[in-house]
Amino acid sequence: MLVTIQKCKYCGRECKNLHNHEVHCHMNPNRIPGKSNWWLHPETHKNSNQFIKAKEENRKIEVSDETRYKLGNIWRGKTLTNETKEKIKNTIKKNIENNNWHLSFSKSRTIEYKGIKFLGSWEVEFAKYLDNKNIKWERPHKTYKYIFENENHRYLPDFYLPEYDLYIEIKGYPTKRDFFKWEQFPYNLDIYFGDDLYNLGIIESYKKCYDLIDKKFRIKHIKI
Repeated sequence: MLVTIQKCKYCGRECKNLHNHEVHCHMNPNRIPGKSNWWLHPETHKNSNQFIKAKEENRKIEVSDETRYKLGNIWRGKTLTNETKEKIKNTIKKNIENNNWHLSFSKSRTIEYKGIKFLGSWEVEFAKYLDNKNIKWERPHKTYKYIFENENHRYLPDFYLPEYDLYIEIKGYPTKRDFFKWEQFPYNLDIYFGDDLYNLGIIESYKKCYDLIDKKFRIKHIKI
């Protein structure tokens, strides 16, 4: 389709949608103001949000569990193209091979403890809890294959306790995919949900969303 580029009669700017531009053009004496006047001071215009502002002001911003859940739901039910899926897979594979998966997955949520990168405060608090109990723990690096919706995926638990030969997953909001990877995991795996951490005194609050979880995933935890 041929696209005609025309010049605005007021400011001389080349536009694809000339009529729309001229209606709001700042040089048009009869212009209809738009929602923003950033063009008056383009040097001060930049992308910003509450997280960027908090970082600039060197302050911590608290994100509620409810907000995290809503953000996590953004892509649920949406279909990615095969090309996009392949790009994501290659990026994840590269990061895993470089033992950089946790670090690169979500830098905005990364918290460092004892020189190790964690993805959230719950994981950090659980690590501190293990240290207080003098229980040795490691961050696993080897991933394990599982199948979900006829596709191969990789899974990496959060902790490994060598004294118990036990892997541990810290989970906030489980999804259908989580249950598939847990069922296919070949070794001993214990899952700690929000209410488990709360009952142990590790966290101060959690959103009550665990009542409907299958009992087989609500296993009795080891006494640590």
